[in-house]
Amino acid sequence: MIDAGIKAKAMSDLSHGKLHFDVARRYGLPTKTLFVWSAEADTDIKEKGFAALMSSLKRLMSV
Repeated sequence: MIDAGIKAKAMSDLSHGKLHFDVARRYGLPTKTLFVWSAEADTDIKEKGFAALMSSLKRLMSV
């Protein structure tokens, strides 16, 4: 099992534009695992819908 902290760091790197290959090498993960996590994150965002995204945007804009 992969440590949740490693997953969070890897996903953060991906969200900042790093390549899957580079992130995989940095954390010693298979690139396929990163692609699966990315797909799951995309699905999660789509499921939350527009209202949740707007709520997040408002929260970020108020900071």
